[in-house]
Amino acid sequence: MAWVVIYLCVIKGIKSTGKVVYVTATLPYLLLVTLLVHNLTLPGSLDGVIFFIKPDFKSLLNIQVWLEAAIQVFYSVCTGWGLHITLASYSKFNNNCFRDAFIMAIAGEGTSVFGGFVIFSALGFMAHEAGVPLTEVVKSGPGLGFVAYPMALAQMPLPNLWAVLFFIAMITLGLDSQFTITETAYVYFEESFLFMKKKQMIGRACLSMIGIVFSLPFCTQAGVYIFQLFDWYMAVFGPLFFTLIECVSVSWLYGAERFSRDVEMMIGRRVPGYIKFCWSFFSPLLLCVLMVTSLVLYVPPTYGDYVYPSWAGRAGWVVSLLPIIPVFIIGFGVVYYSPGKTICQKLSHSVRPTKNWHPAVDTVDYLALSLETQASVTQKVLINLGFTKHPDVI
Repeated sequence: MAWVVIYLCVIKGIKSTGKVVYVTATLPYLLLVTLLVHNLTLPGSLDGVIFFIKPDFKSLLNIQVWLEAAIQVFYSVCTGWGLHITLASYSKFNNNCFRDAFIMAIAGEGTSVFGGFVIFSALGFMAHEAGVPLTEVVKSGPGLGFVAYPMALAQMPLPNLWAVLFFIAMITLGLDSQFTITETAYVYFEESFLFMKKKQMIGRACLSMIGIVFSLPFCTQAGVYIFQLFDWYMAVFGPLFFTLIECVSVSWLYGAERFSRDVEMMIGRRVPGYIKFCWSFFSPLLLCVLMVTSLVLYVPPTYGDYVYPSWAGRAGWVVSLLPIIPVFIIGFGVVYYSPGKTICQKLSHSVRPTKNWHPAVDTVDYLALSLETQASVTQKVLINLGFTKHPDVI
């Protein structure tokens, strides 16, 4: 049923998705506001809210807390998953992408915080009714949304009503994430195989059937354990790695200054210096620290009292590394077929934009810096720091 709904949402690509998002993006907010207002009328709810917003400074010294926070951002903002690149390709050439990036980040994380108020206000009521500390009813992972919160709803007046509203909100939020992820995959196949683009409805129906088959194990009694295994490993390495590759590619291979001029060509102003500093230095450094930390602090997955066997951990690492393998395979092919006699020449040519790199809009004069200019490493560092100009500008 879930995949049928998803298929109907993306049946005509961005045309159908754009209409569905008006419902799936606004309805959850109405439902969450309704749930929050109701929860705050219950005894003990304020204790849950205070527990949620009161900082625990000792926990801030734990690197694992920061790692979990970073993974949460990667999930909620979907950084490194390719969604933004796919959806942004439908925007107009002069669309203010800089403004959209700020709105997306603020709205995404703001929604996460707002959802925390809804959850913890109900958990505060649950702890009050049971006469136990709030820490005894708080769960992490999928148990929070699918076990602890439904248990709290069951103790409220008119429990069925609030349960229905809560799970409708969960479904619509899930749909928002799912049909954008599937849209990314479907667009890739349609751009790679033109016959699928011509028969879009049939092609997407076939891809949805494949999604149904792969999703069946999650519907078994072992489904929640499989889900926890995927959830445990999918964000450990893949998104961090892809985002690091994006930062390095844009800032150092293509050039942050060149990219800033491309943005200026579209929206009329360049990217601020602090953003270029984040692209070039802060974000790559932070991502490297997170990747190393995730490996050093690795602990085997668990679900409640259940400890996964060793073979499950090995399978999880395969799942985590599987999306990365194509990067090296295709990268090797690109370097191999690049012009040049030595490996260094082939590698240098492979990381440069092609000759036909230009805006999709023919009426726009391309203001980008010359693709022929090769700056030294020191020059690139000074350019990205804003201490000097690109050689072409000088």
